[in-house]
Amino acid sequence: MSLLFSSAAAYSSARGQRQALARVSCCHGSWRSERAPHLPSAATSRVQPRAARLPWRMGTDAPPRSAEPAPDWDGHQTLPRSHKSPSFPPDGPESTSDERTRVLALANENEPERALALCTTLYQRGVAVDTHAYTSILNAYRHRGDADGVVHVLGVMAARGVPASDVTALLAFRALRDARRADAVVRAVQLIESSGGTIGLRGWSNALSCLAERIRSLPASHPDLDTYTKAGWTVLARMQRMRQHRKPNAYVFNSWMAMYASRGDWDGAMAVFGAMVAGARVCPDVVSYNILFECLARRFARTRVPAERDACRKLEAALVESMRLHGIEPDARTLSAQLRLVEHDLHAVRAIERRALWYGVRLDSFYVNALIDAYARIGEPAVAATVLERLAVHHDQCQAAAAQGRFSAETAACPTALPPITAYALNGVLKACARTGDAERAWKLVQGMEERFGIQPDAISFTCAITAAGKAYATTLARHLYEQARERLSDKANVRLATAAILAEHEDPEPAIRVFERLLRDAEKLPSAGASLSGSSASGFMDLRVPVQALVRVCGRARAPARAREIILAVKRRRLCFIDLTYYQSFMKGVQESQERRRKQGIRDLTPLSPLSAPSLYLLKLECTALGDTPKIGNYGSSWTIR
Repeated sequence: MSLLFSSAAAYSSARGQRQALARVSCCHGSWRSERAPHLPSAATSRVQPRAARLPWRMGTDAPPRSAEPAPDWDGHQTLPRSHKSPSFPPDGPESTSDERTRVLALANENEPERALALCTTLYQRGVAVDTHAYTSILNAYRHRGDADGVVHVLGVMAARGVPASDVTALLAFRALRDARRADAVVRAVQLIESSGGTIGLRGWSNALSCLAERIRSLPASHPDLDTYTKAGWTVLARMQRMRQHRKPNAYVFNSWMAMYASRGDWDGAMAVFGAMVAGARVCPDVVSYNILFECLARRFARTRVPAERDACRKLEAALVESMRLHGIEPDARTLSAQLRLVEHDLHAVRAIERRALWYGVRLDSFYVNALIDAYARIGEPAVAATVLERLAVHHDQCQAAAAQGRFSAETAACPTALPPITAYALNGVLKACARTGDAERAWKLVQGMEERFGIQPDAISFTCAITAAGKAYATTLARHLYEQARERLSDKANVRLATAAILAEHEDPEPAIRVFERLLRDAEKLPSAGASLSGSSASGFMDLRVPVQALVRVCGRARAPARAREIILAVKRRRLCFIDLTYYQSFMKGVQESQERRRKQGIRDLTPLSPLSAPSLYLLKLECTALGDTPKIGNYGSSWTIR
């Protein structure tokens, strides 16, 4: 008796206790009369076989749907439950399988208008149409790319009281995101909320991503920028209001935070971070901190003010401490962003490398490229080349092991543990060579890129190599590299490449003028040059300010103000670009470079220019100060000459 009572009392729900007591009373009628007087007696209760207690669909003799309900265990009849959907009357008929199949078939056949019309007909007849049917219609509009149709389906569901599911919301926001209809996101959220539906985490993320992509595409002075920003914060507020259905996670906030990080808006990114941590009580993850580090790196790269750069480094230290307190370990993206915040500090780069080894960070291309760029900014081409050589040797060992068929646990992990060597990494080493003037290393790397690594050098590779040769005063090597670049590159009218070749000429402006004339001839042969000449399109416009300033700078190195004035007059005559006082400053900068070089050679000049060149220098300054005509877009001309 006690065993039966203990087994019956083990049920936690009231229904389970009543059923257990009913079974006990069937075997012990006297106990039922004392402790459960409301239960039926042993004489009235019947123990049915298992086949009879199965659902009617599984039995052999399935009762019809209109049959009388069987009496419950307490002798009362169970009344049929009425349909309590808010969109249909309680006594209305339920939807049949044929009608629902017709709606789904029309939606799958990409005919959402007919399917929606059939749903309207069924609604007028009082036939229930579930959320799945409306979701199929919405998906048909999504595949068609009709964002207005998607919003219309959400409006119909809200008017008829059909609650939208997580899948419905996800498909709706994906459709708006694919159609780039950020203006309809807030309206879609309002309709889903008014219908009593729910929005999942992926739905919220797609809604915020749609707004974030639209904001990224707008310039900083666009009038609709504030409108879309307020819409994003409205979506976040509504997500907080509906969080009783499902608590948001960091993934939802990261998409909105990344928008501010892409624009370098530290205050906006921290506002989203505060709303996530303090408002929603959501713990940030490593992606959240990576977004903040990326925002700091963009802000650090855009400013040249020492105080702002010091503030960025202090904020970086605060973020590192916050990650430590939250117990979040950095990954390769975190360390890559930290490497971008390092400038002229070799010990900081070494410390970040030690952190990568301590946490066992799996290296990727972003980390390797950032590490090589950091050494390039510091001016350590040898160390940057060592990092590249380490990757190359490891890659060769993995290929040799794969060719010989020797596969061990360590060897099999080599191709995935280390990132592949890319053109960006090779160009990073060439940038380090360009900063320090290591012409020999740059020449060897450019010549061995295709042979050893299977990567063809691009315009950036040749530009860095020519710059390194120019800083090493290897004019012949710079000219050879420029001719090789013109032979191997399809884009011969490259402004940066021509500027590097012009600056590689130190005290002879005539070869630099020939390089500029070849640039103009190549620009005239471009397919977009005709459109630029007609003025119908500015896509072929080439900014010639930098190469012209480089020409004037070379004239300053040669201490030839008269030749620089002739160049300025020819540019004004052809209306190639605007002329202002910066060209005169470029000439004086070339004079200072020439004076510095002579000082290193032991030659001391009392005056940078001879007194006889004072009138020409004065006329050059007048030409740079006087306003010229508006430059004509695409007016390059093959007959451009300096007289």
